[in-house]
Amino acid sequence: MIPALMARHEAPEILSDILRHAAAAWPSDLILRREDPRKERPQRYADFDRDVDALAVALRTEPRQGGQLVSGDRVALFADNARSWLLCDQALARAGLVSVPRGTDSSPAELRAIVEHSGARLVLLGRDLPIEVPPEVDVLLLPDRLEQLLERGHALLGQEAGRKTLHDVRPKSADLCTIVYTSGTTGNPKGVMLTHANLVSNVLAVNATLSFPGRGTMLSLLPSWHMFERVFEYVSISRSCCIVYTDSRRLAGDLASFRPDILAFVPRIWELLASAMQKKLEALPSGKRRVVSALRRLGRSALQSRSKSLKRRLHRWLCKRLLAPIHEALGGRVALAVSGGGSLPPEVDRLLLEVGVPFLNGYGLTETSPCLTVREPEGNRPNSIGPPLPGTELRIVRDGAVVDGVGVLGAGVVGEIQARGPQVMRGYHRDEVATRAVLDDEGWFRTGDLGSRDKDGWYRITGRIKDTIVLAGGENVEPEPIEGRLKTSPWIEQIMLVGQDAKLLGALIVVDAEHCTSALGRFDPQCGELRARLRGEVDRLLTLEAGFRRIDKVGPFAVLAAPFTVEDGSMTATLKLKRHVIAERYRDLIEDLYK
Repeated sequence: MIPALMARHEAPEILSDILRHAAAAWPSDLILRREDPRKERPQRYADFDRDVDALAVALRTEPRQGGQLVSGDRVALFADNARSWLLCDQALARAGLVSVPRGTDSSPAELRAIVEHSGARLVLLGRDLPIEVPPEVDVLLLPDRLEQLLERGHALLGQEAGRKTLHDVRPKSADLCTIVYTSGTTGNPKGVMLTHANLVSNVLAVNATLSFPGRGTMLSLLPSWHMFERVFEYVSISRSCCIVYTDSRRLAGDLASFRPDILAFVPRIWELLASAMQKKLEALPSGKRRVVSALRRLGRSALQSRSKSLKRRLHRWLCKRLLAPIHEALGGRVALAVSGGGSLPPEVDRLLLEVGVPFLNGYGLTETSPCLTVREPEGNRPNSIGPPLPGTELRIVRDGAVVDGVGVLGAGVVGEIQARGPQVMRGYHRDEVATRAVLDDEGWFRTGDLGSRDKDGWYRITGRIKDTIVLAGGENVEPEPIEGRLKTSPWIEQIMLVGQDAKLLGALIVVDAEHCTSALGRFDPQCGELRARLRGEVDRLLTLEAGFRRIDKVGPFAVLAAPFTVEDGSMTATLKLKRHVIAERYRDLIEDLYK
């Protein structure tokens, strides 16, 4: 439940009820500060809600090829973080239409494939894109047409017929709300079908678990079409928060300017922020560094104690007073910081908690709307993803058998995490085979992630089944923990392990060019001294004392001249490696490693 809203309204049934309730409760509060990351345009909740009504009516009544849009029609929404994105997302839901979202940085071929596979009748473009669509599909460029549609919709709402249309097109909670195509880290994207009930249940469960700052400020960086970002925007709206759109170039400045209360980023962004914090800590005078070390030791001890212990309270109090300049890297006012959308390196997790950041880690997938678990503020502990959300069931399955049953049975045993709950998808669009492969008749969803459960019912992720590297000797290696450890080196910016069916692991390494130039006077991927430094770093970090096995050691490696990026197709929008793409692109180089 959403306490502040539930006093005034029934629980929301469809996605756009969340906005409707917030606008009725806090009409004068700002919902947005910007048009997009580059342009200021404050807008209040009541005005935004009326614009959503207008756009919903306009979309349902405007003539189209083959007639007006009808309930259940798919509408592709290819737009980035902006007012137009949120308006369209909410209007499509309110109009009983199914959104099929994606960012404008996707390739034209990928966007066309999504339009064709989803059966979209209309495409809404956030900017002009060189996309070809079937002739029967209409294309509407939002910068040119959005204000016209809003004007027409407001005029229609001034008439009885327009208001009746808005009433008649209201969807039901079981109706499809969105089809989100996965990023395809291990294969072709699939269209995940999520209902209004899926999304609303997840918003309510997150609200019931987290101490979400009401009427605060949320900085939005992750692509809005991604389910992790979408749900946190929806939860922010339920609390009458103000959303500020930003991008990677403006992030540091916007953290300082807007001093957000809420941050929900993917692990890669937290890695970069933690690295900046670490550099500030290392630059402190020796006396202050000793104070920080003592605070971090206290933090490590406090995190092992009871949730409301004196030690935890003392640690929080000291960090706020002694480490305020460090916290300014996040704006200095963060009340809720959450990581999701990928595997979080343990070193980053520990650093943020030990210096007093109110940092939580969660877990989920697009197929689960997306949140399945999140760490609770009370009893927070590193290197875990927390307990299941209210109404969510999780289990560990190994070799076809459930191994964690009731209580502590099977605690610590690693197997596949399976989930059941109101947030689990309806299935994959037009793909019954893929749906049956992950959803059984009892509603259990196979996540494909490996994990374990402790005696308190908290879970941790250990790897992904499809990412597992099987060496020639039959040993299984999960790459992410090793990669996360190696990325703590100031020399290593990115890394991907290889070695399927080989005698030992290998790696493709992207060097931090700035650090390399500072230390060696130049950046040359073929430089012998650079390779020697990297060899030393790899061997230093992957030791038995640090918890790594002998088979986890990295043997041959190659230094790449260019990084992995979203633009070149080697990373997803949430900055996860597309391993199959990278492996194919560097196939010859990988083969040369083992010659």
